[in-house]
Amino acid sequence: MQTIMQKNNRQIGIFFISILLLYLSGGALLPDMGILKFTPTIAGLMIAALFAINILDGPSVIKSRFVSIVQGFLIYILFTNVILSSSEPKIWLSILKSCLWCCSFMAAYYMLGCNPLCYEKKLVKLFGIVSIIGIIGTINMRLNPVMEIGVDELVGNNTVFYYVLVVPWLLLFKNKLLRRLCIAVLLILAVLSLKRSAVIIALSCSFAFFVFNQKKSNYRLLWIAVVIVLFCGIYKIVGNMAEVVNVTNRFEAMNEDEGNGRLDIYSDVFVQYLDSDLFSQLFGHGYNMVSVVLKGPSAHNDFLEVLYDYGIIGFIMFIYLHVRVAKTTYKLHKHRSSYFIPYMVSFIIFVVMSIVSHLIIYPTYFCCLVAFWAYIESMKMHNPSELYG
Repeated sequence: MQTIMQKNNRQIGIFFISILLLYLSGGALLPDMGILKFTPTIAGLMIAALFAINILDGPSVIKSRFVSIVQGFLIYILFTNVILSSSEPKIWLSILKSCLWCCSFMAAYYMLGCNPLCYEKKLVKLFGIVSIIGIIGTINMRLNPVMEIGVDELVGNNTVFYYVLVVPWLLLFKNKLLRRLCIAVLLILAVLSLKRSAVIIALSCSFAFFVFNQKKSNYRLLWIAVVIVLFCGIYKIVGNMAEVVNVTNRFEAMNEDEGNGRLDIYSDVFVQYLDSDLFSQLFGHGYNMVSVVLKGPSAHNDFLEVLYDYGIIGFIMFIYLHVRVAKTTYKLHKHRSSYFIPYMVSFIIFVVMSIVSHLIIYPTYFCCLVAFWAYIESMKMHNPSELYG
């Protein structure tokens, strides 16, 4: 037993280093990579190797339906990489980028073994360290004038998502004050980032966190009021300190820019899909091919991105992935589990990002979210009494 735990601890350490490298290279802390430009590739290969090693070892862990879905998605993505084109110049790079989120999920699930609960404290601390990169990166990108595109331009800062997608892990802290602090930081960074999707996520998660933490309805109303006041206060203070275009202008501009041209992009992607031949409609066009067709931007909607890149088959798998996350959220709520709020927050993030942003083609911060799902799935199969208790 001790040998298995030592092995799992080593693998968790390697996984953490991989995530740390991905965050450092993408979290605005190493903007001029130089010789470190291969860091994301090395990190991705480390995660893929972890998954491969665990598969070859023939792990004795029980697979859940969720695990089978991700495994099926992984096989399908590999298949499409072999038969279809890609936005990447080399097939191995396309495979690595497109499969990384699946490998992260599978590696996390298998390396936790048959007793994931004993690793919870370590995982929460490690992802707490990772979240600091997202905090520093967001503040750095917003306050550093060298990195600003222009004061008059309403430019959002994607670096905030390096913190946002770690929040479910942070809500596993046992200390109530720490959990509330994590939500407050989420609100502050959302305002600083000028990202509409981040603001929607921050407000939704804050309401969910405070409302479902209260058993009495009177207290729920009180905490709703607290969230509103807190957000307005943070917005005012941060807005004055940062001297940047305030986030409300981003929402006001939606009538003019239609969400930075998102409606036009959605229409273009869907029309391109409908104009495709039957084979492409079934199996897709290949990883990140929307950017090739549109000559730059992604679909800014994972449902359309998956539909175009992986066809109707991949689209059904992606929908089913949302259904499984929704079902687990409901089941945790039904059992009044202490894991319900962190998992619900992960579901909110997943849905909002899938609708108005993108996760599937950017594997860096998505790895943290799928690793969280893997941990809960492992708990579901091996420690159900602790998960639902």
